[in-house]
Amino acid sequence: MLRGRDQELAAGGDVLRQVRATGRGAVVSVVGGPHVGKTALVAKLADHARSIGFDTVRVGLEEELQPDVLIQALGGARERTGDLREVLERKLSRVPLFLVLDDLRWSGSTEAALETVMCLVVTRPLVCVLVRRLAQPPEHLERMLKYARDRDAVADLRVDRLPAEAVSAVVKDRLGAVADDGIAELLACAEGNAGVVSGLLAELLHAGAVEVVDGVASLTSESAGTVDGHPLPARVEWWLSHRVRRLSAPAREMLDVAAALGRTLHLDDVARMLDQPIVTLVPLFRECVNAEVLDSVAGRLRFRHARVWETLLHAVPAPVRAALHHQAAQLLSARGADPAEIAEHLRHSVLRGDASTMGMIRRAAEQALASSPAVAAELARLGVGLVRDDRAELPRLSLIAVEAAVRAGAVPAAVELVHDALRQDFGSDVTCSLRFWLTTALLFQDRCETAAEVLSSLPSPPDVPAELVARHSRDDSMARVLRGTPCEAPVDPVSALSAGLVGDALLMSVREPCGAENGRPVTRLGDTRVMRAMVLLAAHDPEAADAVIGDLRESVDPVLAGVSELLTARLELERGRSEYALAAATRSLEHAQETGVHLHLAAALTVSTLAALRRPDLVARFAGDPVGRWAVRQTRDSRLLALDWARAQWARTQDGPPHFGRVVERIVAEPCGSRVLFVEHPTAAAWTVRTALRMDRRDWAAVVVRSVQELAADNPEVRSVVMAAAHAHGVCEGDLDALESAATGHGDAWARASAFEDLGVALVEVGDRACALERWDAATALFEQADAELDAARLRRRMREFGVAKRRKPVPAPDSTRNGLTETEAAVIELVAAGLTNKEVAARMFISHHTVAFHLRKVFRKLGIGSRADLICAAGDRGDSVSDSGP
Repeated sequence: MLRGRDQELAAGGDVLRQVRATGRGAVVSVVGGPHVGKTALVAKLADHARSIGFDTVRVGLEEELQPDVLIQALGGARERTGDLREVLERKLSRVPLFLVLDDLRWSGSTEAALETVMCLVVTRPLVCVLVRRLAQPPEHLERMLKYARDRDAVADLRVDRLPAEAVSAVVKDRLGAVADDGIAELLACAEGNAGVVSGLLAELLHAGAVEVVDGVASLTSESAGTVDGHPLPARVEWWLSHRVRRLSAPAREMLDVAAALGRTLHLDDVARMLDQPIVTLVPLFRECVNAEVLDSVAGRLRFRHARVWETLLHAVPAPVRAALHHQAAQLLSARGADPAEIAEHLRHSVLRGDASTMGMIRRAAEQALASSPAVAAELARLGVGLVRDDRAELPRLSLIAVEAAVRAGAVPAAVELVHDALRQDFGSDVTCSLRFWLTTALLFQDRCETAAEVLSSLPSPPDVPAELVARHSRDDSMARVLRGTPCEAPVDPVSALSAGLVGDALLMSVREPCGAENGRPVTRLGDTRVMRAMVLLAAHDPEAADAVIGDLRESVDPVLAGVSELLTARLELERGRSEYALAAATRSLEHAQETGVHLHLAAALTVSTLAALRRPDLVARFAGDPVGRWAVRQTRDSRLLALDWARAQWARTQDGPPHFGRVVERIVAEPCGSRVLFVEHPTAAAWTVRTALRMDRRDWAAVVVRSVQELAADNPEVRSVVMAAAHAHGVCEGDLDALESAATGHGDAWARASAFEDLGVALVEVGDRACALERWDAATALFEQADAELDAARLRRRMREFGVAKRRKPVPAPDSTRNGLTETEAAVIELVAAGLTNKEVAARMFISHHTVAFHLRKVFRKLGIGSRADLICAAGDRGDSVSDSGP
């Protein structure tokens, strides 16, 4: 079955039917590039012609159209002699003729024979099929075609490349399966050329290079076809280079050298490698572009297909290829090229003991450290393996290898490199730096005790550079906060945060230079930007934190990618975007699993758990996530208090026994850890008090209240901490004013909702059900705003227990009447204005007199008055019903 040629076959069939019906012939001009399937198309047309009574004759494929050759083709031995025109006339008198002239070699005799054929075409049942390439036809052929065109006797069939769907159908026909990406990439090199597609598939099958599994065809592992691994079968490579073979010898020689430079080319580099001016290479480049071997991308030339580039490079003998790579590395190093490019060439050309090569490796590794630590690590480790006896280069290369491996996230490899390097006698400075990088690697692995032991083995200042000491101090502070371990003294923003001094931490972080303006990469755990983001999140300032975290995402080293995702997750949770928070926290867990960087694991698991707790679909997703289960196993011994707190809440969703008592006891017994918990999670204090009261441990509740109040006294400028104290106190003492303050003063929607829910509970306890339902309505709306479906559903169930048949319309806050007063407050004003005492108002409204006093304080604040007399006057000015007056 001929794929992708339906239109051409239909046009050819129309010509045949018309000739059969009228007895007048036609010329079918079939034009196309090499190997596009012209011959296959004509063969299919010939089959059709025979089926409807035509006799078929074919001459060509570089033959000359000699009259005797055509006579023999027309009649065999009977027609060996005679005039060509007479032979054709006798033939056509008996049967219509389908004459194929395929890619003829032109000469004088060819011209004469073709002229004879053309004269008969317009009057006899003769279909002359001229098959030729895209080049301009000879002048005499053009003249003959014009003769036929003028008599409306020419049909043009342009044979173009196969469309992608036709290539897919050919693959299905030949392989009985769908091609995977590897085979599809090979076939793309054919550029829709039907002959090349068929040739490639035939050679792959012949070489046994294809395997079919579940209806998908792929290359066998031995036929992967990379320069470093197994080559493709030779005949497959022959087909891949079909365009290259048509190039001139100088163009092919240029491509051999250019291939060593990589798939994408700098023309200056090619010229220097060939030691020729670019101007002399322009015709060769143009030839390669016209042949579709090269194309232009982003202002540079490149090999159009990676497979063709690999094939060309593999065809160069290995020693020659290594020499070309070495020359390319020197050239790129001299012009300050991207270290990743230099590394690619050095990998294929390193020469042990070559001093210039070693210097080039070191310089490239040093340059790569700034932007690509993974490339720097690869280069430095390559150099270390080659310069074991070079005392000048080995220490520096070893240090680069360790630093780059840590920053690239290859922390276990970095630890091994340090241990290997420390067996060498590199001198005190290098040894000291290696040990500091070892402590950094151990911190990332969450092996902080081992890191402390390594640090204690170092000399004391001033024998140790002050910069290294300061760097380790900041890294250690960040590690302690992520692990939930108290810092010894507030010497930097994060250690101040660890002590619960959020205001001081904010002030310190503002005073520190950020370094973001100059695009400096974030290379250390204790980087100013990482600390600033931590502090801003602890201060619950999402807008400011977002700006810093955005810069982190752009410039953070791979080893810190998990910390960056952790900060992003906390930011998304603060904004009430639970699904985004869970996704970012999961990426942080995956980073820990892939790299062995476990320092942030417990903190990321905490955010994952809290985010999942907000929606039932997220609970199911997180419970079934393999990386989450892995993280749970890895953090069984974690001492992070926030994680214990989150786990206690999670256990309830999994029908497990909640360990609330143990968590509350820990919070009470660890004042330093609880301060950090209350700073990062302001509602944790109220949760602890609420849980302690349910356990009938008012003493524990009182300890927590005192702790969070002391925290608020230390941070009077931090609203989230002040509101946390008000919230905890309100829950403990049933203080309506404190709970109202927290409900309206908390920074994020979930915390406000929690406070409104607790306020509703307190109002129920004093007998004010109507006002309680108003607060619960507000809490439900806020829970939904915070994407906390589980909490909203729980609260709606609680409201149904109070006889609310269906949920009322959500309100953003209870102060929702036109003049800012609730219905309950308006009713209190009317009764007070009528002269009733608080106890009388309470009896009339079926609430306690304490609740009346609570409502009056709110009314005084809203109306800006200070006494009952002022209230009576205000009520008189506004009319009998304050609630009816407009704003």
